[in-house]
Formats: sequence, C-alpha cells, structure tokens
Amino acid sequence: MGIIGSKEDCVLLRNKIREFLANELKLELSIEKTKITNATKEAAIFLGYRIHETPIVKQRIIVNKNGKTTRVTGRPIFDAPLDKITKSLEENGFVHKRTKKPTRNGKFIHLTLPDLINHYKAIERGIRNYYGFANNFGRFAGRIH
Repeated sequence: MGIIGSKEDCVLLRNKIREFLANELKLELSIEKTKITNATKEAAIFLGYRIHETPIVKQRIIVNKNGKTTRVTGRPIFDAPLDKITKSLEENGFVHKRTKKPTRNGKFIHLTLPDLINHYKAIERGIRNYYGFANNFGRFAGRIH
C-alpha cells in the first residue's frame, strides 16, 4: 500500500488495518513484515520487485502556466532486482560464478539439443514474463538473455 503522508499517518493506518484483519477476517498482520519506509530514500521489496520513487534531487523542476515553480514528482518505480536474479541463476548453475556469464549446466546433458534449447528458452521466458512490467525491463531482459 502506498500512502502520501507522514510516518505517523502510516503507523495509524497500519494499526487500523491490523485491527480490521483481526476482528473482521480473523487474520493476523505481521508487524515485522509490514514495512513503513520513505520510498524516495529506501526501496521496499514486494513480490520480487523493488518499489521506490525518484529521489527528490533527481526530480525535474518546471515553471507551470501560472508562473509558479513546481517539482514534477514521479510515479512509483517497480524495478526487477537484477543482482538477486543473477545470483539465483548463479546458484542454479546457469551463470558462471567468477565471470558472471552464461555457462553450461551439466544436469541437462542428457537432453537432446532441441530439448535443451527449449528448456533454456522456457526458463528465460518465465522470468521475463514475471518481470514484464518492470521499469528496467530492457536492461533486465538483455541481462537475462
């Protein structure tokens, strides 16, 4: 949940949500997992995406039609965490640990060449589909490919 407001507003809302979940739905909200953060200073991780906003120093400043100077605030940015995905591919034997480049994977040696190619393409397609709406999709897709 994204809130434009103070940290006190966020804590108050989190407590109200916790009460609602407990009283109405008989569910428990984990306070340890419920992160309150300033999105321009620190990213939150949710479902594998890094969610953050453009830092204030990088936001554009324009003069609007009334002659007032205003800051153009961006929308939330959903990035695919390239380092975590590369590390996962490395742990599963798809990327060489030292060179960080694609490498052979010995556990697929029994597959025929067309099956091997289709297997690798299926893995790439699955990862790319999951992170399909990431803001850094171009760089991400190039790295995964």
